[in-house]
Amino acid sequence: MSRQPGLLLVLIVLLASSCTPRSVVTPAIASLTPAARLTDPAEETAVPAPSPTRVVSPTAIPSPSPTRVASPTAVPPPATAPAIAPAAGATTHTSAALGIRFSYLPSQHGQTVKVLEQGDKIYVYPANMEPTAGQWVQVFRKRAGESLVAAITRVIMPGYPSQDCQVRQTTDRHSAGSQAPNYEYAAIVVRRAPGEDDAAVLPRWRTCPQPYTVVGGIGYFQSDALHPGKFLFFSIGQYTILAGADQPWQATIRFE
Repeated sequence: MSRQPGLLLVLIVLLASSCTPRSVVTPAIASLTPAARLTDPAEETAVPAPSPTRVVSPTAIPSPSPTRVASPTAVPPPATAPAIAPAAGATTHTSAALGIRFSYLPSQHGQTVKVLEQGDKIYVYPANMEPTAGQWVQVFRKRAGESLVAAITRVIMPGYPSQDCQVRQTTDRHSAGSQAPNYEYAAIVVRRAPGEDDAAVLPRWRTCPQPYTVVGGIGYFQSDALHPGKFLFFSIGQYTILAGADQPWQATIRFE
């Protein structure tokens, strides 16, 4: 009888050890990190543009009913644009299809600059960016004898509120009047009340044609009285791609 308590203790220990749960290793959950995206140098300060609600197709826009178009009050003198003098190392891009040419430095600030012609646009962009994220120029058709403001109003503005989206003639943005007098410049601007900042203007800006209405960057139209069949729009953003010392590529544009 003296051995029964010891035997009973052994049985209790064995039963207790068989009931102890084994430890469970929980697998770690992997976190997915999105791939890094190359950013446009202008993205840090530029106003983001929403997707346009209307699409302008400059080459296939039906002409509205004939209207009387006032002749320009001042006809530019018959002068020719100054010849391009490319800086050392600059390349000249000539588009026979679009009838324009310009110069640019293919290497600057440690980056390679490329050019891509696609349809009615020519993209000028750093090689580490997508072409459409860079700068570009677009070619539109224009009627002979039509002012630049009238051409923009006819081609771009139908369907947009003219009280908030206004087409205005501007001056040379590049070289303080050294361009030929046959060049004309204009822009679509957003109505702005005195003292309003960009944030206050944004609701009206969203009702204007995109990407041809620019707030917080550079975007403008240009025409040449010696080549009245076309006009251009430049989308430049907030950074510079050079054609030479202190000369951006868009300042070297010439009509053919």
